[in-house]
Amino acid sequence: MSYLEEVQKNYGRLKLYIGGEFRESKTQIWGKLYNPAKDEAIGEVPFSSKE
Repeated sequence: MSYLEEVQKNYGRLKLYIGGEFRESKTQIWGKLYNPAKDEAIGEVPFSSKE
């Protein structure tokens, strides 16, 4: 997946925000985050489980 240059330095792969802290996901399943105005991928978000 390629991102716009300004997005690469600001978004990319995001972390989970749990209990007031950013944490790495324990899953390896990722979904694309889209800019709805341009229908372009701007990052990736983890699909998490209860763990």
